Amino acid sequence: MRFVLAPDGELLVDYRKKLPGRGAYTCPSQECIREAVARKQFQRSFRVAPREIDLDRLLADLKDQILKRVLSLLGMARKSSQVVLGSNLVVAGLTGGERFQRLFLATDMSLDIAAKVRYKAEGCGIPWHSFFDKETMGRISGKSECSVIAVTNRPLADAMGLEISRLQHISGES
Repeated sequence: MRFVLAPDGELLVDYRKKLPGRGAYTCPSQECIREAVARKQFQRSFRVAPREIDLDRLLADLKDQILKRVLSLLGMARKSSQVVLGSNLVVAGLTGGERFQRLFLATDMSLDIAAKVRYKAEGCGIPWHSFFDKETMGRISGKSECSVIAVTNRPLADAMGLEISRLQHISGES
């Protein structure tokens, strides 16, 4: 993970590695970032003390940037017609043996429908995730709301999987 100092001395996450200035790096895990803050490694890297570091805010910002990257990848999949949208079409595809690479379920979808989709996906060995609400998934899919998105493109699904793995490391889940 790359970090930079803003002109006001605030430590910023530079997840996409595009911000100007000298960068400081840590491994992409919560433990590494906590250790870097505790050992004042950012201070040594920048040769100046950053403003007081709010570790919780820093980790939340990093999680947010990772989720935005996942949304961006979902948008690319949709624009290249590499998704199936909606719970009915996804369940029909799972039942018919269509090989989806990864599923995204809305956090606010019906519990019964979510359980049905998860059951079918797990039976087919397809990873599923639930990070976004129906409105956010709708913006990606070009609709007002969308409760399920199935990704059919393996390289895009693998890139999403890498980002989700990073998110789990930052959240301390792995």
